[in-house]
Amino acid sequence: MPLAADAPRRRPAAQAVARREGHRPGRTARRESCCGFGGTFALKNADVSNAMLADKMRHVEDTGAEILSAGDNSCLTHIGGGLSRLRTGVGTMHLAEILAATEGDVR
Repeated sequence: MPLAADAPRRRPAAQAVARREGHRPGRTARRESCCGFGGTFALKNADVSNAMLADKMRHVEDTGAEILSAGDNSCLTHIGGGLSRLRTGVGTMHLAEILAATEGDVR
């Protein structure tokens, strides 16, 4: 299962994902770029926020991943909501959920 990690560096958690059967970690383009949520930023600057989200979703879709992982719940909620509205089939999963699923694999 292709998995796009929206984290800038390869860490032990990403290595644990790589060891999971059927998972193939990847990276999104411009992963360091904001998704456009940022709390009140999305409300006060809706047009800019939506454009940033569209860019982020395009980068996620370009990976061919079935799951997007990240370490920030607000980013996952924002990106996941956009992907869901577009019916892309791409799910989101917090890095902690991946680590919990690999319990015993991380050293």
